[in-house]
Amino acid sequence: MKEQTHEEIGRRLREDLRNAQREYARASTNFDAIVKQTPSGLPDPDGSLRVHQAGYESRRTLEMYTQALKRYTDFALHGVVPDIEQGSQ
Repeated sequence: MKEQTHEEIGRRLREDLRNAQREYARASTNFDAIVKQTPSGLPDPDGSLRVHQAGYESRRTLEMYTQALKRYTDFALHGVVPDIEQGSQ
């Protein structure tokens, strides 16, 4: 496998971070929209499942975003070169 330069690694980590942030924003917006569709706060059984699934997706994408942010900051601040494949989806 080709050795990557510092700039290439930084570029890849920034790209992973932007993608993770975008996915989290999408999932969070979707969750908020679903919750707002149940103004009483008590969704019907189908609505409850939708809220649960959207909440799970929001938490999952937040975890991915947090991991991407950690990989990027560890690299930028401490020079830690992460396993780049870890951030690829």
